[in-house]
Amino acid sequence: MGYIYKNITTTTGTPLLSRSEVYNNPIQRIALSNISTNPCVVDLYLYRTYGNAIGGYEKDTETKTVESYYLFKSLTIPVGVTLKLESDDINIDYDNVIHDLYITTDNSIDVTIKIKK
Repeated sequence: MGYIYKNITTTTGTPLLSRSEVYNNPIQRIALSNISTNPCVVDLYLYRTYGNAIGGYEKDTETKTVESYYLFKSLTIPVGVTLKLESDDINIDYDNVIHDLYITTDNSIDVTIKIKK
């Protein structure tokens, strides 16, 4: 098993794991620790963008489709609290992954991910 540690300090969507990292590597646990002096509002979601080109030839000028599927949205984590998600709480099809795992927060948060390798 492997661990991934991230300190998230930005309010924009931040990738936690790419689709290739998630593929066939089930997540055993995710711990989200509020290290801010204020409550954190957190979104955890699967995300991807793709083009609509025929034949797989995407161009920079084409319209992109965005897909987001939330594990949770606008969840408030109080100051000093750690939220632990176990494998049963993380609904991802690890054999057919086409999305990256992203997080968005309005304050600083530490993330620990335990994956099965």
